[in-house]
Amino acid sequence: MNKFDLPTEEANKLFYLSRNREGRHIPLLPAFDDNGNLNFWRPIGDKLLNFKSTELIEGEYFSKMKMENGDMLIPFINFLYQKVTTSDTFWMYNALLNDLFNLASSLEKIKLLYLKRNEYDIRRFVITEIEYIFYACRSIYDLVQNIIRSIWKFTDIPKGKQLPRSFADMTLKNEVPLSAKDIKEKYGLTERLALFYSEEAQFFAKLRNFRNQIDHYGKTNEIIFLNPNLGTLSNFSPFKEFNVWNKKTFLPNNIAPIKPIVCHIIKKTIDTMNNFVGSIRDDIKFPNDIAPNYIVFLRSPYSNNINRLEECIEVDVWY
Repeated sequence: MNKFDLPTEEANKLFYLSRNREGRHIPLLPAFDDNGNLNFWRPIGDKLLNFKSTELIEGEYFSKMKMENGDMLIPFINFLYQKVTTSDTFWMYNALLNDLFNLASSLEKIKLLYLKRNEYDIRRFVITEIEYIFYACRSIYDLVQNIIRSIWKFTDIPKGKQLPRSFADMTLKNEVPLSAKDIKEKYGLTERLALFYSEEAQFFAKLRNFRNQIDHYGKTNEIIFLNPNLGTLSNFSPFKEFNVWNKKTFLPNNIAPIKPIVCHIIKKTIDTMNNFVGSIRDDIKFPNDIAPNYIVFLRSPYSNNINRLEECIEVDVWY
């Protein structure tokens, strides 16, 4: 994704764009036209070169509909591209997309490792992949907080203190989640936005604690079972705190599936992004969509793993 300030006649070649862009930066994304052609644009000086391609391997695109079943729609990402295309936020969108694509790939990697369990001792591989998922999701919270902080600066709502860059500083005091009332009074937020923070802090505190246990105390889950399925002990403290497991799915000796845990962590992280949109949409006036009638979708070779998160938490729980 790139941002450009283009002459109006060139920008109008981008068929997905509104003619009323209100001075916003232009998201120069691939886009599917009404004939299903995938269009790319490349700036040459102050001109745009259009060319078509048959395939997009990984990235984001504008379209009126999802073009492949495995493509992702994440309302938070669509909101950012449609409403908030500013010079100081574009780089954060790229970083967030990379994290999401990496998480989708990590889920695929665990699946592949499990299939190779009879050829290699994959336990340490699985452990490090689980740790990466927790680290990545924890870091996404700070990235999302910085995006929110940038958005908040441009609103016309009377403000209290400047929002912190850290999600922990925003929502916790001595590792305990703050109430919506305390957050609202401290930062001058709307009631819905303060409630968003106080509610999301409950899960975030557990995620942060797990990350801190690894970082500061070297505590990780080293007990991984490979046959017949990929599982762990159901009494492993940090995992059981998330209250995801259904005891009916346990194997003998209380062996619990790993898949619902990692999928839950990723799903809750994405839910937090999307819940933010719901917390501000009715209280803060944003510009009209920069690409009306179009939606931003995401694609990677493994993006369907994100689409299947809920299924893998509730139904398809075992590798």
